[in-house]
Amino acid sequence: MGALSDIIKEYYEKRGLVWPNFDNAMKFVATEIGEVYEIDLDRNTWVRNNPEDKPKFNKDDLAKELGDVLMMVMVAGIVEGVDPLDALLGKIYDKTGILFQVSKSEARLYPVCSGIEHSVDRTTWVTMYNNKK
Repeated sequence: MGALSDIIKEYYEKRGLVWPNFDNAMKFVATEIGEVYEIDLDRNTWVRNNPEDKPKFNKDDLAKELGDVLMMVMVAGIVEGVDPLDALLGKIYDKTGILFQVSKSEARLYPVCSGIEHSVDRTTWVTMYNNKK
């Protein structure tokens, strides 16, 4: 398991949360996706019943709910003994030759290698990333 899995395990431990089984974790994924849509509905012209009880569109709240979706996908993987992020990074490497690592101390992804022959340090990566925006 990778660094993000470790971070999530620490989060669960610190908050005293009970680990769901795989089925319940995936149900939580679905409910978190519902919360994403709930926020998204406000930016449409959809007329809703009791709009005062509904969340308003806000990118910060949207980002938090998307984060909840990702966390519950990771939790589903953790309880099954697999790491979805490691699998995703492996897929990216297989298709592009770019190898990433997760920095646990900063909870960020950094490419460590573009092909096997050389490493890319954080400063170089940030520069490359910012230039591609």
